[in-house]
Amino acid sequence: VYTRLDAPGRKGDIWILPLSAARNPSPFMETPQFDEERAQFSPDGRFIAYDSNESGTRQVYVAPFPGPGAKQQVSTTGGEDAIWSKDGKELFFLSEGKMMVAEVKTNGSGLEIGNVKLLFDAHSGFGSNAHYDVTPDGKRFIIATLGEGGSAPMNLVVNWTADLKQ
Repeated sequence: VYTRLDAPGRKGDIWILPLSAARNPSPFMETPQFDEERAQFSPDGRFIAYDSNESGTRQVYVAPFPGPGAKQQVSTTGGEDAIWSKDGKELFFLSEGKMMVAEVKTNGSGLEIGNVKLLFDAHSGFGSNAHYDVTPDGKRFIIATLGEGGSAPMNLVVNWTADLKQ
């Protein structure tokens, strides 16, 4: 699953690239007027969480994969950068500088979004396109942040294929 931004005049769309022999990409969420980005498969592969600006504010949604079925909005006061817990029972995301968690229950072919609650205030350097993950037990987070007024360094790796041969 990936976001494709290559069409002139279009926003970000979510595409699927099968790992089968054909490897033909196809659109999963494609709307010319909205951005759909940062998609994540649920651990069981039955759902995709992503963020979109279709409501006028960036929000987190979950849609069944490969479909059919309606998407569900998870966040209410803004949301982005969703990550599933390892067991698929929780969905973590950022909302207005805060780390949030939504309870998730699967029922047959559907999904039920339960309570959404605040976990903690996120670090001031913890912005959009955040880099974080949660431990398998869901009790700790690892978060990459930028320092005071800093920017992320860029590392250029040349001749990287030689390293693969070692």
